[in-house]
Amino acid sequence: MKLAEDLTTFFRDFGENAHWQPSTGGQALDVLVIFDNPDDLVLGDQVLVQNTSTIMYITGSLPGLVEEEVLTINGGQWRVLQPPKAVEDGKLTVAQIIEA
Repeated sequence: MKLAEDLTTFFRDFGENAHWQPSTGGQALDVLVIFDNPDDLVLGDQVLVQNTSTIMYITGSLPGLVEEEVLTINGGQWRVLQPPKAVEDGKLTVAQIIEA
Protein backbone atom coordinates (compact mmCIF):
# COMPACT_ATOMS: atom_id res chain seq x y z
CA MET A 1 0.00 0.00 0.00
CA LYS A 2 1.30 3.45 -0.90
CA LEU A 3 1.83 6.14 1.73
CA ALA A 4 -0.84 8.36 0.10
CA GLU A 5 -3.37 5.53 0.51
CA ASP A 6 -2.32 5.10 4.14
CA LEU A 7 -2.85 8.84 4.77
CA THR A 8 -6.27 8.74 3.12
CA THR A 9 -7.27 5.77 5.27
CA PHE A 10 -5.90 7.44 8.41
CA PHE A 11 -7.83 10.65 7.79
CA ARG A 12 -10.99 8.71 6.88
CA ASP A 13 -10.74 6.77 10.17
CA PHE A 14 -9.66 9.57 12.51
CA GLY A 15 -10.38 12.86 10.74
CA GLU A 16 -13.13 15.37 11.28
CA ASN A 17 -14.87 17.32 8.54
CA ALA A 18 -13.72 20.87 7.94
CA HIS A 19 -15.53 23.22 5.57
CA TRP A 20 -13.74 26.17 4.00
CA GLN A 21 -15.16 28.86 1.75
CA PRO A 22 -12.18 30.92 0.55
CA SER A 23 -12.65 34.61 1.35
CA THR A 24 -11.39 35.46 -2.15
CA GLY A 25 -14.21 33.47 -3.71
CA GLY A 26 -13.95 30.19 -5.51
CA GLN A 27 -15.18 26.74 -4.72
CA ALA A 28 -15.86 25.75 -1.12
CA LEU A 29 -13.93 22.73 0.11
CA ASP A 30 -14.85 19.96 2.53
CA VAL A 31 -11.83 18.02 3.73
CA LEU A 32 -10.93 15.71 6.57
CA VAL A 33 -8.56 17.17 9.16
CA ILE A 34 -7.08 16.00 12.42
CA PHE A 35 -8.47 18.58 14.85
CA ASP A 36 -6.58 19.11 18.10
CA ASN A 37 -8.38 21.38 20.55
CA PRO A 38 -6.59 20.95 23.90
CA ASP A 39 -8.00 22.34 27.12
CA ASP A 40 -6.48 25.41 28.77
CA LEU A 41 -4.92 24.92 32.20
CA VAL A 42 -6.86 27.18 34.56
CA LEU A 43 -6.31 27.75 38.28
CA GLY A 44 -9.11 29.77 39.84
CA ASP A 45 -9.74 32.66 37.48
CA GLN A 46 -6.20 32.65 36.03
CA VAL A 47 -5.25 30.92 32.77
CA LEU A 48 -1.87 29.32 33.50
CA VAL A 49 -1.29 27.70 30.13
CA GLN A 50 -3.27 28.51 27.02
CA ASN A 51 -2.98 25.74 24.50
CA THR A 52 -3.22 26.46 20.79
CA SER A 53 -5.67 24.52 18.69
CA THR A 54 -4.40 23.07 15.42
CA ILE A 55 -5.55 21.22 12.36
CA MET A 56 -3.42 18.82 10.37
CA TYR A 57 -4.36 17.92 6.82
CA ILE A 58 -2.95 16.27 3.72
CA THR A 59 -0.84 18.87 1.92
CA GLY A 60 -2.67 20.23 -1.09
CA SER A 61 -6.15 19.44 0.22
CA LEU A 62 -6.70 23.08 1.27
CA PRO A 63 -4.87 24.96 -1.49
CA GLY A 64 -4.58 28.66 -0.77
CA LEU A 65 -5.42 28.43 2.93
CA VAL A 66 -3.70 31.39 4.60
CA GLU A 67 -3.86 33.26 7.89
CA GLU A 68 -7.14 34.99 8.70
CA GLU A 69 -9.18 32.48 6.67
CA VAL A 70 -12.11 30.91 8.55
CA LEU A 71 -13.08 27.24 8.59
CA THR A 72 -16.06 25.48 10.09
CA ILE A 73 -15.15 22.44 12.20
CA ASN A 74 -17.71 20.57 14.31
CA GLY A 75 -20.17 23.43 13.84
CA GLY A 76 -17.73 26.04 15.19
CA GLN A 77 -15.91 28.80 13.35
CA TRP A 78 -12.11 28.76 13.51
CA ARG A 79 -9.69 31.38 12.15
CA VAL A 80 -6.17 30.52 10.94
CA LEU A 81 -3.61 32.36 13.10
CA GLN A 82 -0.53 32.17 10.89
CA PRO A 83 0.51 30.67 7.56
CA PRO A 84 0.11 26.87 7.56
CA LYS A 85 3.40 24.94 7.64
CA ALA A 86 4.40 21.66 6.06
CA VAL A 87 5.47 18.98 8.51
CA GLU A 88 8.75 17.06 8.05
CA ASP A 89 8.56 15.43 4.59
CA GLY A 90 5.85 17.81 3.39
CA LYS A 91 3.04 15.26 3.04
CA LEU A 92 1.13 16.86 5.90
CA THR A 93 0.47 20.50 6.78
CA VAL A 94 -0.38 22.01 10.17
CA ALA A 95 -2.22 25.26 10.84
CA GLN A 96 -2.72 26.97 14.18
CA ILE A 97 -6.32 28.08 14.66
CA ILE A 98 -8.40 30.04 17.17
CA GLU A 99 -12.13 30.32 17.66
CA ALA A 100 -13.48 33.03 15.40
